[in-house]
Amino acid sequence: IKGGAGDDTFIMGTSLSNSDSFNGGSGTDTITATLASSSTRKLNASGMESAVIDMTVDGAKVDASASDITSYTITASNDVSGSIINLISDSTINLSEDNLDGLTVETVSAGTVSFNIGSATGSVGMTALTVSGATTVNINSIGSAANSADTVTLTQATNLTVTTSGAEADLTLSDLVATSLESLVVTTNGSAGVTMTTALQAVSSLTSIVLTAQGSGADITMGSIGTAGESTALTSVTLDANSAADITLGAVGFANGATGLQTSTITLNAESGSVAGTSALDVTAVDTALIVNFSAEEGGSVGIGSANAGVSVSTAGASITFGDVAAVANTTVHIESIGISGSGDNSLTFGALNVGSTGGLTVGNTLISGTATVSEIALDLATGATSTFGTITVSGGTIADISVSAKENASATMGNIAASSIADLSINLAASAGVVDFGTISTIAGGTVGNIAINIAGEGSADFGVIDASGGMGEVVINVAASGSVDFGAISSTGVVGAITVSGQGFVDIGLVSASAIGTIDLTGQGSAGTFTIDLAGVAGNSEILGGKGTTTITSDQGSASITLVSATGTDTVIYST
Repeated sequence: IKGGAGDDTFIMGTSLSNSDSFNGGSGTDTITATLASSSTRKLNASGMESAVIDMTVDGAKVDASASDITSYTITASNDVSGSIINLISDSTINLSEDNLDGLTVETVSAGTVSFNIGSATGSVGMTALTVSGATTVNINSIGSAANSADTVTLTQATNLTVTTSGAEADLTLSDLVATSLESLVVTTNGSAGVTMTTALQAVSSLTSIVLTAQGSGADITMGSIGTAGESTALTSVTLDANSAADITLGAVGFANGATGLQTSTITLNAESGSVAGTSALDVTAVDTALIVNFSAEEGGSVGIGSANAGVSVSTAGASITFGDVAAVANTTVHIESIGISGSGDNSLTFGALNVGSTGGLTVGNTLISGTATVSEIALDLATGATSTFGTITVSGGTIADISVSAKENASATMGNIAASSIADLSINLAASAGVVDFGTISTIAGGTVGNIAINIAGEGSADFGVIDASGGMGEVVINVAASGSVDFGAISSTGVVGAITVSGQGFVDIGLVSASAIGTIDLTGQGSAGTFTIDLAGVAGNSEILGGKGTTTITSDQGSASITLVSATGTDTVIYST
């Protein structure tokens, strides 16, 4: 059958046979046929653009080996399953009827095939979609209602793109099996989201995941990836949530199969009203230097579950790096927990931690083994911001400087901190700031705690539990304005505690100090409204105290204390140790 110069349609009904041939000629030409038996029907077609195939029995099959058609519309009745084989590359298959139960597609080697699933009149649901041969597969959800495919199996696909067109064309892929996949890109639009319940459980070659949600209600939800076989190549995961859409991803595993450490990056971005990542996003990195980057616009929320890194070679070191957190108002960033294991030179690095006004930063418990290093932790809290850290335990390593800067009504809580040594601590609170609260700070094996500098400009407070610096502690400099306060539960060391200098009109309370010696306690800069209390009963050596104008209460040391008080100001009390 030969067509003319126009747009021709050849209507074959149920009479299509393997001996029929078609030449469409010019124009946009279409063939329609109904397959009413399970016998293979071969399309001998040239110069044809599209085919509409209605499958009415299970096992209906189209052989496209002699066809240059690139657009197919498959319809069905009675919930049948069928197949198309020998499809040329760059073909598109339109699945617009709910009566098609399953479809198997076989393309030429390394081909590309696209699927449009959906209808303008209702939902399209399939039990199974199986694709072999094609290395690039595109699945597009279109139409006016939610669409689904229970099981999608991609045998040779290395690249998969899933897209929703918008409106209410949600797409659910209950089980996605693609063991050769290298790249996954999911993009949602309008109010149409994507849900993958059990996706990509065995993905040894997967290198990249990009999830982009753009539209209110266009949420992306995926289960855990790599639970039946982690990728040894995964280096990039990106979650980009926009326009109040959310992205939820389950656990992700990184495992480097090559010699040496690879670098893998997770990037999370959320616009206003969007959430990118939740506590379900547990990350495990083996033989991988893991980098986590956060970005959020005002009103956005980003975060992950547990972040765990380790190595299979005991002499190597594992590392996790968290990028900068920008000071954007009303954003939240959370990390459920951090764990780094192995006996090598492990490391944990934080970028600048800037929390915008009324925003929040939460970091759960951190546990690091090996000869580890933790970078500087620098918190800068804008007005009304909050920050919470759980415990930080570095069993055989060091922690660099820890600093907290807080504006009005901002507050920070730090759990217990333990390491072989801890560098300087710095707290700087603006007027009317909230509370900075530290738990126990301790070192082991003769480790030291560095200098402590505290500046409080108003009503804020800095509270410490016990500081247990086994090898000694540096100087403490406190400047606290009226109505501000500083409280140390106790300071303990078998070594020397440095000098303590206090100024301002605020309240300072230091509990029992235990040490071999302590530096000069200088209160001469404290004003008449200030108060200072310290218990030196645990200090073995001699101490020197220079009193200020405020009210001072001192419990003396075990040696020969030299105490100089300022006369005619304050109410001073000296309690002598016995």
